[in-house]
Amino acid sequence: MIARAIIILFLLCFAKLASARDRHRPLHQESYDEIMKYYSIVGDFYRKSATRPITDKEVFWRYPMQIPDITFPYDFKLDTKEEFLAAFPRTEGRGRVIAHLNRARALILEGELESAKKTLLSAKARYGKSYPFHRRTDYFLAALFMDEALKESEQRKQRNLFNNASTFISYAFQVKRDLKDPVLDPMNVRYLYNLAAIYFNYKQYGNSFGTTEEALSYLLQKGLKEHRTKFRRLRAESFVKNRTYLEAAQEFDVALREDAIEKSDAAAIFARIADIYFDLNNFELAEEMYSIAMKIDNEAGNVNPSQYVLRGESLFWLGRYSEAQKMFHQARQAVGSHVTPLSDQLRAVASIRAADAWLAQVDLDQIKAAKQSLRLVNEKLTQYARGTAPYRQLKDEKEQTQSLLRKREEPLEKAKVNYYRHLRQFSKDHTADHARIRIACLELPEYGGENIRHARSLLEKIRSGSRGLELYDKEKTKEEIEKELAEAKAAEAAEDKTIETARDKLEAVAEKVPEVGPEFTMPPIPKEAMHMAWGCEVASYAQHERSEDMLSRVSQFVGVYPQSSFIAQLIEPVRETQSNKIWNHIENGDDYLTALFYEKNKDRLFKELDQKLATLLFYANINIHRSEMANQFYPMVSFPKKDDDLIRLATFASETADKSATRNQTIAKRLEKHSFKLDDTVETRVFIDRILSSRGHKAHTQWLYQLFKRWGEKNARVICDLSYPLLSNIWSDPMTYGYTEASAKKLIDDMLNKHLGEILQFQTNCGYSLLEFEFTVYKNDLLTLHERLKKRPYLPINEVTANLLWNLSERLLSEGHKPAAKEWWQLLTSTQNPNLAEVAYARARLDERKTELENLWE
Repeated sequence: MIARAIIILFLLCFAKLASARDRHRPLHQESYDEIMKYYSIVGDFYRKSATRPITDKEVFWRYPMQIPDITFPYDFKLDTKEEFLAAFPRTEGRGRVIAHLNRARALILEGELESAKKTLLSAKARYGKSYPFHRRTDYFLAALFMDEALKESEQRKQRNLFNNASTFISYAFQVKRDLKDPVLDPMNVRYLYNLAAIYFNYKQYGNSFGTTEEALSYLLQKGLKEHRTKFRRLRAESFVKNRTYLEAAQEFDVALREDAIEKSDAAAIFARIADIYFDLNNFELAEEMYSIAMKIDNEAGNVNPSQYVLRGESLFWLGRYSEAQKMFHQARQAVGSHVTPLSDQLRAVASIRAADAWLAQVDLDQIKAAKQSLRLVNEKLTQYARGTAPYRQLKDEKEQTQSLLRKREEPLEKAKVNYYRHLRQFSKDHTADHARIRIACLELPEYGGENIRHARSLLEKIRSGSRGLELYDKEKTKEEIEKELAEAKAAEAAEDKTIETARDKLEAVAEKVPEVGPEFTMPPIPKEAMHMAWGCEVASYAQHERSEDMLSRVSQFVGVYPQSSFIAQLIEPVRETQSNKIWNHIENGDDYLTALFYEKNKDRLFKELDQKLATLLFYANINIHRSEMANQFYPMVSFPKKDDDLIRLATFASETADKSATRNQTIAKRLEKHSFKLDDTVETRVFIDRILSSRGHKAHTQWLYQLFKRWGEKNARVICDLSYPLLSNIWSDPMTYGYTEASAKKLIDDMLNKHLGEILQFQTNCGYSLLEFEFTVYKNDLLTLHERLKKRPYLPINEVTANLLWNLSERLLSEGHKPAAKEWWQLLTSTQNPNLAEVAYARARLDERKTELENLWE
């Protein structure tokens, strides 16, 4: 309840801030102070659709794009001698341990950092905690490792150095913080921040969160503000990593509202809130936050290219294409020592999305209209002689139309140019396939000859999920690299140079060589891209060919994408060749294609149906489990005479009983008067199963049972598979199935009398189930059951039947029918299986001698 109250309060606060924001000036007119006073964070942290329809003519999809990982800068700088003196103060005192510390300090100032490090490690190993300044030893080591790590460019070595630095920082400022040191105590907050930043930057999020919590508690206890904003950001980033975005936004909001926040931190926070919205596909709110962040960012002089790309993506899905292109351009052009490099993935996305933005601005209808106008003008020009007034007037009109056409085609041409440029620059990126799809779709209408064949081949490959390029093209194997490194080592050793081992070099190089495996698998081709590739391929066939192959391709495509926007351009080409296609499907016995063909073309080709085609469509829909669709043809269908058609009609009636219960009852009554000659086949069983599983199956019970009864005369398995389950359902509620209890019992008696003996012999388990069913039917008429069982000499006595007979005898005895019960006891004792427990019970019942204990009571 407390958590819920906090969330409600948080959202109310957001709503209040939003209203204040609405009353203020536009963002571009606001200063930094005004932004910080009137900003608002909307508490809408629910995931939205990743894509949205932004044009009527083109299909667009999302490219794999993750919000950027955040790294935190370290508050550590030892670039001048003064900074070294401040970081490594002289230690007053006497003794060898103090001499070690001061000796290390002197070595540090002389630039002998490795010797200083060895001296400090020696002091730590030799003296441990036996002297007052052992905390300072850890600090000196931490500072040395931090300095070395920040100057190291090789990532693997840098990680090891930061790992060592974090260990000694933890000793100096966490484990030993209670040991007072006038030099180190003022550094507590700064080094706790460095420690949390190291943990976070190297993805040790649990340690980072714990250190951040400790630091914030320390700041609160001491009343300090140093690095408070960055600690808030670290804490919020932990929530971001866990995707608990509401808590992250709350923490960011607290950080923004604390006094004296730097512009760079404010910009980073607003951008990160925008990242959260972006990850939830809330592009409207993401754009609002990005715009605030970049307004502050420009004033602060900081740039984050990754977030320019994400903002551009948000603007794209909002339909603000020109602004999106500006963002992509700025992201790709951003350079400088203070700029986080744009990843190859985002660089590729920015490139292809900029081309998409041009394509989204294309209006094909306007281009088509302009081309039509130009064609009409050219036709009119041929009717007039050069130099005449009408000719000059039409000439001017032609130039205006050409100018208009060029203007309308400009976005299309720029889109093509940008897609080609993307292919050259990012030929091995997964987005290259998306560019290939776009180019093929844009160019196919003008292609001819081999160009068509190649484009279709590419689209067919991509629409099936394959790629237009190989995943990796490694020129050298790992073994070849290892051999080259070994040779390099030998060459350097011959020159007496100090080098690392060949293995270390191999690992350094091998890190850059991608191993083929699931972690390097390219993202799957989006379903929208596969849809588009297929649609363009089929459209090409429809444009250039009028053949059965074309119709087949269109049919397959429409079957998978019945709502596709490509269908509109397929209608006219298909119209010319498909009017009689339905009869080919009918002759081939393909009910699915028959029904599908009609549904897709009924408004164009089948406005008036004759009875023959309506009947064929009626049964075709029933055959493919679409009785609801068959309903439209029923008024034109005569009552059939063939058994196969009758059982299909029954299937239709029972499956549509919720639409017309009266029709279902009427058809069922007519079928009860029909004498079926159907054989027990797999196909017939399918329709029977559909009837029995439908809502209207109860009306069809009587004629179904008669059919099962006839089949059971030839195959006793039918009794177990069909008759018994049906009779069991009838007995559970006879009235709803159209029977009285007496008539239902008669059906059961007839089945048992005729088939039980054979079933017990050849399908024993089914026979046992039938016996138990009989016991259930006659549970209130035990004497009748007794007489029925007596007439069955074939009844075996075993573990199953003995238990049934013993229970029957006990119930007969309890109801006062001892002679009848005695008959079953005698039968049980006469069995050849004396080890049955029921045999022992029966003997005890038959032994009327009193026991010694019973005699004591007389």
